[in-house]
Amino acid sequence: MPQTDMNIANDSGANVRSDMNDHIAALVQLSSGATAPGTTFAHMLWADTTPAGYTIIKIRDAADGAFATLFDDEGRWKGVNGTAAEPSISFGNRTNAGFYTESAANPIAWSAAGVKAGHIDQNGTMRIVGGLAVFDNITSQKSIAGETNFLTAVHTDTTNTASHTQITAQTAGSGGGDPFFQWTVQTQQSYVMGIDNSDLDKLVISAGQVIGTTNIMELDASRRVSIGGSPLTNMAAGDLALEGGSLVLKEITTPTADAAYGKIYFKADNKAYVQTGDGVEHELAFA
Repeated sequence: MPQTDMNIANDSGANVRSDMNDHIAALVQLSSGATAPGTTFAHMLWADTTPAGYTIIKIRDAADGAFATLFDDEGRWKGVNGTAAEPSISFGNRTNAGFYTESAANPIAWSAAGVKAGHIDQNGTMRIVGGLAVFDNITSQKSIAGETNFLTAVHTDTTNTASHTQITAQTAGSGGGDPFFQWTVQTQQSYVMGIDNSDLDKLVISAGQVIGTTNIMELDASRRVSIGGSPLTNMAAGDLALEGGSLVLKEITTPTADAAYGKIYFKADNKAYVQTGDGVEHELAFA
């Protein structure tokens, strides 16, 4: 573990040769040792052997004032923690953009233009700060039995009613495809819900993996609702159409009246009733 003063003193030939060999050994072994070299120079390298099992490579700063850590002899980065303004890992001349470690809670962070842009916390949760993350595809996969795989969007502000949380599925205009969400039990059944961009921009629930093939329910901006396939174009605004089935109503007790609405219902006496907005109940008689 050679360390020298890097000065070849005047002496006899053999001693000068020995001194030169010591200096060369110090250079090729990076002045390795458990303590810093006694004589230092700006930009010199030092192999710090203090840690057990590995060596840390350090470099002297330009002012010859201190050693800065670079990496260990197994290639692991051992640099300073850094900050958002001066990250420990930067690229090219962009010294204010890169990666740094923020704290024990947020061990991996990154910055852009000297400002924190995001972090990954100690639990593996990634946060993008004040911006938009754009990905071609996102897949969240889990294989541990008994654990839930989930995606969550959270707004933590409780002081402003405009602090909304929004998830958007969007395609690029009338010539594009259908924006929709899909629910699938693998190899068993799939359902999709979204906008049928090629058919009146209806909100559709379909069986299968595509919109518009096997529609279960359709809804449009005119409040027309079709269950079972009746064309919305044949309906007036606010109409409800049920095709290929019956309307099933559970028996109830007389409901509370609503002045703006009439109600149709069945009661436990196996009779059908209509309640008008004034709360009067009328039995429906069938011939």
